[in-house]
Amino acid sequence: MPILARALAVVACCLPLAFPASSAAELTLSHVNADAVEQSGNGDDVVGRGDTFRLRETVGTTTALTGANALLMSPTPGLTLHRSTSPYSNAPAGGRSTNTTPFEATIADSVPCGTLLAFTVAMSAASGSGNVSFSVPTGARGPMNPYDAVPGSQPLADGGVTDVQMGILDSGRVKGMEVRIGALSHPRLSDLRLSLVGPDAHEVVLAEAGDLSGTTLTDTVFADGGVAVGDVRPETVVRAPRGDLDTFEGRLLNGTWTLRVVDAVTGETGTLGDWGLVAAKAFCSGIPKARFTMTPSETEPGGTVQFDATASSDDEGPIRKYEWDLDGDGTYEATGATVQRTYPVKAKVPVKLRVTDSDRLTDTELIDLPVTIKPVAAITASPTDPPPMTGETVRLDARGSTDSDGTIVGYEWDTDGVNGPDLDSEGTGFVDVVYEKAKTYTATVWVTDDSGSRDSEKVQVLVRNRPPVANVADPGLVVRDRPKTLSAEGSSDPEEGILTYDWDLNGNGTYETTSGTSETVEHTFTTAGPATIGVQVTDDNGSTDTDTRQIVVTRAPEVVLRADPNPVSLRRTVTLDATGSHDPDAPSAPLVYEWDVDADADADFSPPGPATRVMSWPTPGSRTMRVRVTDPSGAQTVGTIVVVARNILPVGVIAALPAAPKVGDATQLAAAGSFDPDGTITRYQWDRDGDGGYEHDTGTTPTATATFANAGNVTVGVRVTDDDGGTATKTITIAVAPPAGGTTPPPDPGGTGGTGGTGGTGGTGGTGGGTTPTAPGPGVDTAGDPEPVEEPTAPAGGPADDTPPTAERPFGAWVGGPAIQRTAQVLARGLLVSCRSEVAARCTVTASLAAADAKRLKLGRKAVVVGKTAWPVPEGRSARARLKLTDKARRALRGKAGVRVLVRATVRAADGREVALSRVFLLRR
Repeated sequence: MPILARALAVVACCLPLAFPASSAAELTLSHVNADAVEQSGNGDDVVGRGDTFRLRETVGTTTALTGANALLMSPTPGLTLHRSTSPYSNAPAGGRSTNTTPFEATIADSVPCGTLLAFTVAMSAASGSGNVSFSVPTGARGPMNPYDAVPGSQPLADGGVTDVQMGILDSGRVKGMEVRIGALSHPRLSDLRLSLVGPDAHEVVLAEAGDLSGTTLTDTVFADGGVAVGDVRPETVVRAPRGDLDTFEGRLLNGTWTLRVVDAVTGETGTLGDWGLVAAKAFCSGIPKARFTMTPSETEPGGTVQFDATASSDDEGPIRKYEWDLDGDGTYEATGATVQRTYPVKAKVPVKLRVTDSDRLTDTELIDLPVTIKPVAAITASPTDPPPMTGETVRLDARGSTDSDGTIVGYEWDTDGVNGPDLDSEGTGFVDVVYEKAKTYTATVWVTDDSGSRDSEKVQVLVRNRPPVANVADPGLVVRDRPKTLSAEGSSDPEEGILTYDWDLNGNGTYETTSGTSETVEHTFTTAGPATIGVQVTDDNGSTDTDTRQIVVTRAPEVVLRADPNPVSLRRTVTLDATGSHDPDAPSAPLVYEWDVDADADADFSPPGPATRVMSWPTPGSRTMRVRVTDPSGAQTVGTIVVVARNILPVGVIAALPAAPKVGDATQLAAAGSFDPDGTITRYQWDRDGDGGYEHDTGTTPTATATFANAGNVTVGVRVTDDDGGTATKTITIAVAPPAGGTTPPPDPGGTGGTGGTGGTGGTGGTGGGTTPTAPGPGVDTAGDPEPVEEPTAPAGGPADDTPPTAERPFGAWVGGPAIQRTAQVLARGLLVSCRSEVAARCTVTASLAAADAKRLKLGRKAVVVGKTAWPVPEGRSARARLKLTDKARRALRGKAGVRVLVRATVRAADGREVALSRVFLLRR
């Protein structure tokens, strides 16, 4: 794809992203001129590889341009754009426009010297959008070198195409091209079409059919513009080609070049003799720089001027030739590094220097020499009494300037004494200026006469400061005892300088509070009623202005918020009441109430409503209730109250019938007298064996049955749960009497009232430990039995336990299990035993029969051990296991009943502490 076509493709892709179309209209733009200036590189003023340059592109437009902005793009590899966007100057229809900010780019060292840099400017303006493509050449033109084809006579094809070729071995890229034809003959030259074809097939037409006349063409050079750059003899004919030979610029010189002759008519033939090319290559280094000075830089008629070119240089060798055109006639009539000339008459002479180095590379410099009497500049500024202020128009007038031997033709101005001439009034002798800052300026005018001579004059311009403007913004509602941000927004400085702000916040006329350069200050008013606030602004020139504002400080409403009742039971209603609120500024004025009752972290108030709200909650917890009260002035106060919703715990009642049963008798446990003050009892759980675990659940039935295997005191209990999950327990102690004529149980180390673990007591219930144990937690059933050991739970929403934690938890332990177990189940699966400990421990148990039962079962005459086992017990929980009896004991017990088994347990903690426990189990059918 050609370079420019690729650039247009980039435009089509990227322009909608860069510039949203302001109109559907299409701009018709044309390339006028591209001005590329080297900014950094080797300093030879030639744009080439490794250089950074700035670019201004001038375009022609068929429609008026206003508000135009452009994006510069390039498809050239190795070219980096640093500044690719710029506004374009306004232009009328048919006018020209140039980017106001130079584009900037860098050429990589890899870009070959002589490359044409392709660019596209995509423009968007109020009247539409469009684009224009152009190229920028690189390198400087070297000397024009001749390249001749092999001499000979080449017949032309009759009515056909004749291609005559020549090869060029030189490397580099074309910077200039001319075609020389030594001899061409044909009966009718007007039948011929001539063109030059480059190595890359690019073709430029030299002459179309009909352009030539006669029968012979000799010693002819085709050069752009009809002006040959290479050396030509006086008799040489120079013609302008039909096409543009400059289009070969940037293309490779090395390769095969073809002179193509097309005979459009048959019947006659001709001959091509010798021909050749004269071409220049591009150079990006070793280029000489022409520099000269004139002493004096201008002279009066009859004066002599010294010209010095010794400042000219070449980085790669000496300057070989200095040539001077001292009279501006286009002919270099003098040579040497220094020359002089006398100028007799008034004139503006364009003096030109051409230097040539050893590579025949050249450079030129042109300076205008004024030969005239110097003009005299004069300048005044008005008004002066009084001096102007910023923002006012000042006229700088140089119409009093004179020229004794001609006329003043140009005026340039430096209006502020900063950067030299910054304004050209194009022949007008005055300019009007507006100064934005207050100070004394030095204005300068340079006048130029019709010979180019210049003179300058200065004038001092005093510009006074305009004072700032102060403004106290309306603060809106101001409430006593609440911080308020006061603002001086709207204050301004005509010069747009920095303002400082000082405040009078108590109305005494003194500006005692400063907020520096901030236009706001925070203040709390402690007195209600009318108040005056003021601000004084000071600009960076010390000028001040003040402003005051009358305000009214109001008092916020006072909120009284109650909740009745508080605490409140679950699902019971509580009334939130803010009717006691009032406005202290107008006690009888109506108030607006907005409620936030969702108890979340955000104050999300509902629309205005009544002064009371009724609430209830199904779950316990503390709720934060808010009400926002607004008085007629708009002042607001938020009232807050915490309402506690809680469950009142149930009350457990338990009774036993009979109150003193015998071993093995069924006892009825009743809890029907239990009640819940704010609900109903929904569950009854029972501890029937005194181990602290409420493992028997009768649901909503308030009765249970218990049977006791051992004589002595047994503690039984009930745990009741209400409909809100709150629980309570109640226990009673039952004295169990021995059965009439029953068998005496085996010895029990715990026994009724016997000794248990360290510092503890053991009884029929199997309790031991140092202190009264807490209720057992959930069981860990190592025996695989489905029935868990449950732990009483604290009532949801009930009162907190205020007992402080002890430094070390006491070590309490229990042994338990069903007091009466079936013989067949024990023989098949083992005796079910449970252990509980308040610390992590290991429970070791041994089961034995008393001597009487051992003798009856023919197991011996003394007490006999019938099984052992051990298992870990988690901290604060129960764990169960089944104790397997020995084979001998199982055979002896088969079919037997009424046998008592003594279980001795040792609960040992990790730190070595132990608790010894025991329990008797009754086996029955």
